[in-house]
Amino acid sequence: MTKLYFASPLFSEMELFFNQTLANQIRQDVAEVEVYLPQEQGDINNKEAYADSIMIAKTDTEALLESDVLLAVLDGQVIDPGVATEIGVAYQAGI
Repeated sequence: MTKLYFASPLFSEMELFFNQTLANQIRQDVAEVEVYLPQEQGDINNKEAYADSIMIAKTDTEALLESDVLLAVLDGQVIDPGVATEIGVAYQAGI
């Protein structure tokens, strides 16, 4: 199974909805791809509660490094800093 890391901003309702919709579509259309969507990772990515930045970075980076491919959403005027970091990590790791 191919592991896909879904890198995208996840701060507004629109971003969360877009991310979830696209991830669900990928899961439906490409059964052999396992999608890691950071916003689905429970308490560590809950922006409405206390989100420990070290725990978020560690958990998401581990998932990224275990992935075969990175899908990065780059549709804003400025790239999201978290997505930029994930692209850098993936590039460094040869993903």
